[in-house]
Amino acid sequence: MRKIRFALALVLLLIMPVYCSAADILIDLNDREHNDPSALLFKTLLTRLDPESMTMVLDAEPASDGTVRHLYLDVKGAAFDGFRLESLRVETVFGKFNPVKEWKEGREIIVEDVMQGYVHAIAREMDMNQALLDMADEHWKDVKVDLRPGELFLKARYHVKGSVSLKILVEISTGLKIIGKQVWLDNYILEVNNAEKTSVIKDEIDKYQPLIDLEGFVFPLDLKEIIIDKEKIVFSSRVEPKSFDGIRYLYNPEN
Repeated sequence: MRKIRFALALVLLLIMPVYCSAADILIDLNDREHNDPSALLFKTLLTRLDPESMTMVLDAEPASDGTVRHLYLDVKGAAFDGFRLESLRVETVFGKFNPVKEWKEGREIIVEDVMQGYVHAIAREMDMNQALLDMADEHWKDVKVDLRPGELFLKARYHVKGSVSLKILVEISTGLKIIGKQVWLDNYILEVNNAEKTSVIKDEIDKYQPLIDLEGFVFPLDLKEIIIDKEKIVFSSRVEPKSFDGIRYLYNPEN
C-alpha cells in the first residue's frame, strides 16, 4: 500500500505544473503584509517551531481544501518539547490541512494527513544539557548527558523527600530505539549508590518514557534511524528530505 501511495504521489507531482518564484519572500512574526495561504502557513510554522531561522518552499499555493502538494522546511534552532534542535529538515508530499477558508478566518491550521513525510534532525549534546538544566525540579538535580558513539550516558542526583532526606547518585547508560513515532530508552543499564532505592529510581525513569513522541509534532513523520556520536544525535527517516524550486519564504532576523 505504501508503494502504491508513493507511486501515485510521484506521478501527480510530475504531471502537475510547478511554481517558480522570482525572489525570496522575507517574513517575520510581526508581518501584516503577506496574507496568501502560503504566508499564513509559514507564519503558523514560525509560531509553532520558534526557530532562529527558517526556510519554507512550496511548489504551489495551498489548494482551497487545504491540500499542500509539496513542502520543504529547513529550520535552524527549532524548539521541540523543551529542547533546541540544531537543525531540522522536513519534506512532505501531499499534505492535507483543514480548509484554507478556516485559516483566513483566524482558526488554527491543522495537519490532517500526509501521504509521504521525510525528516532529518540533529540534536547537540550541549543543547540537551541546557534543556535538562532548565527542566530541573525538586527531585532531579545536576542532570548531565554525555554522548558516546552508539549510546547515551546520563548522570544525575535524585533527591528523595521524606522523614529522612536522601541524595542518590544515578548513572544510566542506554541506547535509543524507535517504536512507531516514538523514541525510547533501549535496554538501559541503571547504577545507583543506594541499592534499596533502585526500584524507586527505575519507576521515576519509566515516567519519562517515551523520550520523544512525534505524535505531537507539527507533521506526522516516521523515523527510521538514530545515530549517536560524541557531539550529537541524528534522527532520520528512510528518505532524505530534499529542497526544490518553488515559492520560497525566509525568516532570518539576523539579516
